Amino acid sequence: MTDYGAGAYDTALLQKLFSGRSGEQIQAVSAALSDYPEVISIYRGEAEGSTPYHRAFSWSIDINAAFFFACRHGDKDHAKIIRAKVRKKDIMAAILDGSEKEIIVLPGVPFEVSKEQLIGPGSPLIMPPKYLDEYVKGRERIRKTYELHKSARDSHGKGETGEHDMVHSARVLFLAFAIIQARRIKLSKKELEQLSEAIVYHDIGRSNDAVDDSHGAASRKIYECSKRNPDAVTAFLIEYHCLDDELAQDYLTHSLIKGKSRAWLLYQILKDADALDRVRFGILDLDVNFLRLPISHKLVPLAVAGVSGIKM
Repeated sequence: MTDYGAGAYDTALLQKLFSGRSGEQIQAVSAALSDYPEVISIYRGEAEGSTPYHRAFSWSIDINAAFFFACRHGDKDHAKIIRAKVRKKDIMAAILDGSEKEIIVLPGVPFEVSKEQLIGPGSPLIMPPKYLDEYVKGRERIRKTYELHKSARDSHGKGETGEHDMVHSARVLFLAFAIIQARRIKLSKKELEQLSEAIVYHDIGRSNDAVDDSHGAASRKIYECSKRNPDAVTAFLIEYHCLDDELAQDYLTHSLIKGKSRAWLLYQILKDADALDRVRFGILDLDVNFLRLPISHKLVPLAVAGVSGIKM
């Protein structure tokens, strides 16, 4: 009943428990897994102090649960995700009615095991002076933009939304630069400006913290009214950052925007950076399955660190 205590149970004891299951217990596991294939993908999140996977017996069929256990204590530079497979007949117990979606498997039974080290703030991939300078400049633009438009919102009785404020935008900017650096994405000066400007304005039109797929259009309007020559790609990113990918792809396809593939890359970076900051509501509020770029899910520990580490 404690964290990190799995190592107290040796494999021989677990084997006896597995062999000694009643017919009713075996049937219960079979029923719980009836909708799953004979070979199931399983996941485990480990942090500093965790029992190593080859000695552990607790896994999950939900990768988000693995990310929760890897990052929940803010263990920012030791978090890792273990992926493996297991045959249904080798599963000792299954507890699938909670958020953990836990299964119990004898140590050494999972196969095709792979380990993935996640990226925390201590990683050498985060963050070179070039992007730190851009980040500092972007933060200042966020501050000035929100201060400018805060008075306008106050005059309409809207005020500043708490969960989508300037600090959120600062975290999104930081995470966007982290994605670029960790993935070694090459952006031109203009592309970097388009992305940064879109992040500055992406939530400026929000009037509440509820689900609102119209705030992107409101933010775009504010952006276009604030610029003498608004940029088409920046405007696209602002409006469609809160809409489904299919809608964004359709708009981009039929637009006059040149370099559509590059605009789509910027869109993916912004969407993933914005999504990563959902950890401010709790790690399980982020579904890593919906992140678009493979590098993005490796940055969950960094996103967790940013919630308390980034201030304005």
